[in-house]
Amino acid sequence: MDSAAKRNREQALRAVAFWCMSQVQGIELEQHIVEKLGFGSVEAIQTQLSNWDVPRWITHDDGTVERPRNPKPAPRKRRARSSGPPRELPPASNAIPLFREKLETLSRANEELKHRKESRQGRHYPYRTVSRKTPSDNEWDSIAELLGLDSVAKDNLYFGGGTINRGTSSPAPQSPLPELIGTYLLAGGAVEPLIEALHDDPDSANRSEIRKRIEGRKSGPEKLDGLKALASQLAILIRGGTLSRGNPPPGESSHKLNLSHRIAIRREAGVPDKQIYEDLLVGLGLSEQELSWDEFRRLADLGLKLP
Repeated sequence: MDSAAKRNREQALRAVAFWCMSQVQGIELEQHIVEKLGFGSVEAIQTQLSNWDVPRWITHDDGTVERPRNPKPAPRKRRARSSGPPRELPPASNAIPLFREKLETLSRANEELKHRKESRQGRHYPYRTVSRKTPSDNEWDSIAELLGLDSVAKDNLYFGGGTINRGTSSPAPQSPLPELIGTYLLAGGAVEPLIEALHDDPDSANRSEIRKRIEGRKSGPEKLDGLKALASQLAILIRGGTLSRGNPPPGESSHKLNLSHRIAIRREAGVPDKQIYEDLLVGLGLSEQELSWDEFRRLADLGLKLP
């Protein structure tokens, strides 16, 4: 077995091992582990495991084991579609003031959670907020000495400026909790500490349903797009892209993007593909296993260029 094949086998074994451990423990692989395994995202690992013919009951949490199917003729290999000419986008920094304003609002709302009292009754979430003016330590010492109060009274007395606002009841926890939970998860926060912090009985939490609503894809058996997929779709539309049926094309690693960029530049200069391919192998010290001719053609057809 040559060195490239050995490295590919070791990567596959590590990916399967880490995936299985994460599924058994009910946790999501952290991003630095995902990148160490050579992938850009958890979804990319899941897709690659499926490509390696790992059984679906390992790669998808749907509780079923697929029955053997009659073999079908291999589908014709489709060539990658061109990504089209590059189109410069407005700087993402244009949105910095908008994001900052809402992040600051969420930050203030986060601090206000300490005044929130909430319960769950069936499928209703009654809540109220309680705010009060808290005296300084020196003020409290004077009040306690004057009235003969102990330390327990400090948490049960309301001073000037205190208010009690009764909230409403709704079939879901009210703002800002959904926004804070969504932002935390989209920012890469681990779900398990969140369950431990907010669930009234963490051991009974439906972790399978929670994961679907974070990582879900409509292409799966549950036909459900999760939070991350929906956020990605919104980003595509807001950045001027279009959505189509089926799975979105897989992302490309920085290495593959760099290769596609090099190929596109050389093609524009009129260099034949065979010459570009041979120059890449020699110039970057790649073997034909590390960059096959088929993979070269795929990257060439994509025509991706760095902005």
